[in-house]
Amino acid sequence: MTESLPDQIHRTQRFSIGAPHDITIGPPTLFLRSGALWTQPLERMLLDNVTEYATDGKTIACVANGALHTITNEVIQQIPTPTPITNPRPQASRTAYLHNNSLHTTESNAPLATDVADFWWSPTATHLLITRRDESPVDTWYLDDPTDPASPPRAIRHAAVGKPIPIFTLAIIDLTGAETPVDFALEYLVTAGWDTRGPYAVGQTRDQRTQQFLTIDPTTGAAEVAAEQHDPCWVQRIPGLPARTAAGKLVAHLDHNGTRHLTVDGVPVTPPGLQLREVKGITDNRITFTASPQPTETHLYTYESALTQTQAPQITSTAEDPVLALNRTRLILGPRDLRADLFLPSWHQPGSNLPVLLDPYGGPGRQRVTDDGDWRNLMSQWFAEHGFAVLTIDGAGTPGRGPDWEREIHGDQFDPVLDDQIAGLHAAAQENPDLDLSRVGIRGWSFSGSIAQLAVLRRPDIFHAAVAGAGATDQRLYHAEWRERYLGQLDEHPECYDANDILAEAPNLTRPLLLMHGLSDATVHPAHTLRMSSALLAAGKPHELVLLPGVGHSAIGTAATKGILHTQLNFLTRHLNPRPNRQDPPPVYR
Repeated sequence: MTESLPDQIHRTQRFSIGAPHDITIGPPTLFLRSGALWTQPLERMLLDNVTEYATDGKTIACVANGALHTITNEVIQQIPTPTPITNPRPQASRTAYLHNNSLHTTESNAPLATDVADFWWSPTATHLLITRRDESPVDTWYLDDPTDPASPPRAIRHAAVGKPIPIFTLAIIDLTGAETPVDFALEYLVTAGWDTRGPYAVGQTRDQRTQQFLTIDPTTGAAEVAAEQHDPCWVQRIPGLPARTAAGKLVAHLDHNGTRHLTVDGVPVTPPGLQLREVKGITDNRITFTASPQPTETHLYTYESALTQTQAPQITSTAEDPVLALNRTRLILGPRDLRADLFLPSWHQPGSNLPVLLDPYGGPGRQRVTDDGDWRNLMSQWFAEHGFAVLTIDGAGTPGRGPDWEREIHGDQFDPVLDDQIAGLHAAAQENPDLDLSRVGIRGWSFSGSIAQLAVLRRPDIFHAAVAGAGATDQRLYHAEWRERYLGQLDEHPECYDANDILAEAPNLTRPLLLMHGLSDATVHPAHTLRMSSALLAAGKPHELVLLPGVGHSAIGTAATKGILHTQLNFLTRHLNPRPNRQDPPPVYR
């Protein structure tokens, strides 16, 4: 019997087994695949059972079989250490690592420092810059595990909107353990490091509208603001930035006229329309980064004295092929040129109407409509094979279309997103008359779980059923760092939180709604969905609620995958009636 897609997603851990990841662009290029450390260009395995690694360009330090190993000139050596260890980092023949949040080096089993969150070597490996994250002021929340009645609730630290957040401190430490505190007073630590010019740190104010690049005196710990960025909405955090070249030039970004540019000493070095994504590395004065010439594509580039598009390392993936083939059409919809993917059943014949299932993410931090392979597309096709026209739309706030597009959700995370989903739906139906607008559903998880709830609450004239998983319903309960970035400070903009309060709209429900949530979800606490269900019950609004014991925020890929997807499918089938009066053919598998 052919394996189903939900079973395959679970067994392959969302097709991650055999796929390369944690890629360090060389030479040599290093990456992990199937639990082993590999190297390019010869593409051969260096060491098996590796969970993490780091390199200083000469030595590779990694955790293999739970123990520290170093590789120098292809000679592998196991180093005795206490266990378990994390964060192995080599520098100039020394390696540092963390053991139970204590900092150690390979020269001594005694810890140099305790309660360490992260660290960076000096180039000479005589000192380290360390950071600590004090969560004692942060509120304690609890997660239950009903699968084990004897187990007490699990305590987690959760900094909600307007509440105390962790306190970050930094220090310079030598190999004797002597510490020099660093003058760092910003609320958020974005990144830090130690290059040939000395130690540095990047921090943001709590409102995230100011970001500072601080140079640090390694002798006194005094910090000086070398560069500062301001934005009336928020300063976007770009992975790998800010940083410095060997010549001391500051590499950062500039949002200007709809383009996110890469800058060197404040001067843009990338053209209008090329959207900077991430800086992968700086070697001497050569900058390697990714950027998007158009929203659905991301390419690798280098800049030294001129901009060059670079061939990304060609790494073989041994991940197995999915059992389900995509039947996808790329669309550009409406006056806003919304990017969308339409998934139709492989067996569909033109002229036969299909209920429509919107399947977006729709929020900041993730695109769905790209040319990259994404296992989520396979889930969209799986629903399509059961009789739906599945439509995935990237609208306001999604990455890849520049800073102005991202900031359309400032002060209101939901209305602009929902408006784009509706506009895209109508535009797609104009292009394909087989989309039946009298039977429209929406499914989502996390951010799109919130959007799915709002779809049936605010626009029951458009949406006839919704599946909402792990959606944040009361924005005051969500993570301060994420919600304050987009909605502002609670004491300054309470009206933004009122306007985005989904709980307050519970009495408006007139359409079928399925709520789902993992009870071990530490990202969006189950309280969000439980409070929504309570509000619906208090308003006399029928709905369906499925709680998932032992399941966290990333529910798909766990043992609950098949049950989650079939529960959603059964709900949508009952309320949207795909292929009425006919028996659906089975999905077409490879």
